Amino acid sequence: MPIKVIAFDLDGTLYPTSEMYFKSLPVLLCHPKLVYYFNKTRKRIRKIRPISDFFNFQTQLFSRLSGIPVEKADNLIKTVVYDDWFKRFSGVKPFKGLPPILHALKKMDYKLAVVSDYPVEEKLRHLGLADIWDAAFSSESTGYLKPNPEPFAEILKIFSINPTELLYVGDNYYYDIVGAKKLGIKTAYLCWTARKRKFVDMPFRHYGEFISKMNKIFS
Repeated sequence: MPIKVIAFDLDGTLYPTSEMYFKSLPVLLCHPKLVYYFNKTRKRIRKIRPISDFFNFQTQLFSRLSGIPVEKADNLIKTVVYDDWFKRFSGVKPFKGLPPILHALKKMDYKLAVVSDYPVEEKLRHLGLADIWDAAFSSESTGYLKPNPEPFAEILKIFSINPTELLYVGDNYYYDIVGAKKLGIKTAYLCWTARKRKFVDMPFRHYGEFISKMNKIFS
């Protein structure tokens, strides 16, 4: 079946990972313990099933790993991670040449989506890409982070499409590519070496070659 929807990861896929690390530096310097244990929490939570209440479970797990009381842990996550941290993305620019590519894909009648493991609205606004998407959401809203199937299944549900009608674009091989491929979804892997790996249908190095490669591989 032909591709109808192209869904993108956000961090490291719509803008350079180096920008994310640079913007995160003040938070890391001010809250090293929080950042360390929150990252540890997110890594571990990807492998835990079932989860009935994602945000409560995340807080409880973070509290247990860090030794910070639950109430204080909840406040830290809300104020530092979900508020202060994301506000620091002002001035971040998308990958060179990406906006025209997205508009070209829209003119080619593809539906476009963004699925990130973090809230997307503020970052898309800073990137100047807030209004181009047919769907944009955080995997957190599905109760599970990538590479769990729920975030990818939600895209299929929103657009009422089969897995082979979706192309998922990401820069993390395990979370994005392997996760999508487990549902039979086609994959595009943004990697500067353009390595051909087992679950990658379309490796690409930069967005300048995205459409030509897509037309060649999936036509």
